[in-house]
Amino acid sequence: MGPATLGGMSEMCSTLIGKSDFPAMIEEYLDTVRRLSEVFAHMWQRVITAQYELLDPEAGGYWNVNQPL
Repeated sequence: MGPATLGGMSEMCSTLIGKSDFPAMIEEYLDTVRRLSEVFAHMWQRVITAQYELLDPEAGGYWNVNQPL
């Protein structure tokens, strides 16, 4: 068992902003994109932590990491 897998930060940001607008957003609003990436990273850590709280390591372990976050 293991947690769900999401794409990287740039993939999540470009999905939210729009794939064609994302390169321009990086150039014009780098600090905003950086903060958005930090929000995604924090949210993803919370999602993974919640999943590990539900997964029983004694039921065969985890498929992609040895230790929960």
